[in-house]
Amino acid sequence: MGESVFLSQLVKERVWPRYELSLKRERTRRDYYRYVSRICDCLCCDFLCIDAVMAQGYFYHMESRADGYTPKSLHSMLSALRSFATYIEKNRSIWGLDDYVNPFVGVLVSSYTDNLHMNDIPLPDQVDAILSAALVDTQMYLILLLVLRCGLSVSEVCRLKASCVRQDEAGRFFLEIIKNDGKMRRNVKIPSDILPAVLSFCGECPSDGPLFYNQKGQPLQVRTLQMYFSDLVKSADLGRSFTLQDIRHASIAYMRKGGAEASSVASYTGISERWVYRYNGVLDELTAAPCDYGIIQVRGA
Repeated sequence: MGESVFLSQLVKERVWPRYELSLKRERTRRDYYRYVSRICDCLCCDFLCIDAVMAQGYFYHMESRADGYTPKSLHSMLSALRSFATYIEKNRSIWGLDDYVNPFVGVLVSSYTDNLHMNDIPLPDQVDAILSAALVDTQMYLILLLVLRCGLSVSEVCRLKASCVRQDEAGRFFLEIIKNDGKMRRNVKIPSDILPAVLSFCGECPSDGPLFYNQKGQPLQVRTLQMYFSDLVKSADLGRSFTLQDIRHASIAYMRKGGAEASSVASYTGISERWVYRYNGVLDELTAAPCDYGIIQVRGA
């Protein structure tokens, strides 16, 4: 579906170009614009003419279609439309839309939540079992520590080099994480309890090459690491499977449980602050705080 014929020149040429600058990913821009065009085509009117009754009717229609959308898809669509309308409402004076009110604020769709819950992440004793199984593999053990204690993603782990381990003027060690495009970067403090393992491992690696390798001596790739971890979890005999992403979720959940502000967690782990709410569902379920989370013991690394 292309651009809606019902979209006004004001929206197409002035409002949308300014709004889309707030969307970091090209895919997000395309998806959001498709949602905007779709609702305009369905309602046969410009986006600025949609009122609350029309907005709710549209989602009733989308939900009842024979080829119906999942609750998750509907919530994604609603989130996009609500975001665009909120932007227009906040900046309405710029375009002379003083009477504009976001029509999507009160729209209701089937229940869905992105929030994580306790059964979505490994419990401390399960992480302990995974770490114990990894003790025979120094590399995998260190990878687990970095994911669990620093909240690194799988792709970030695979991009690490020994040169990414840096030291500031105060003597504190941190990881310099650089995105694929080389433009975005953040510094991740290395917790003191895993620092010896990090320095020991990096000391044996050339500074200009990848930090981690596969069994054939080639740079470790995301898919290969995921396979290695899957085999490791099986060897831990937990009775269920987990991914490295689940370990990262556990890391972030425990940061929040320990009292870290959403903005600090977002900055440290490299996620958008608006996604930190996903971990709110875990907080009340967690009975242990980081100070009780005694699974991190650098044994044999």
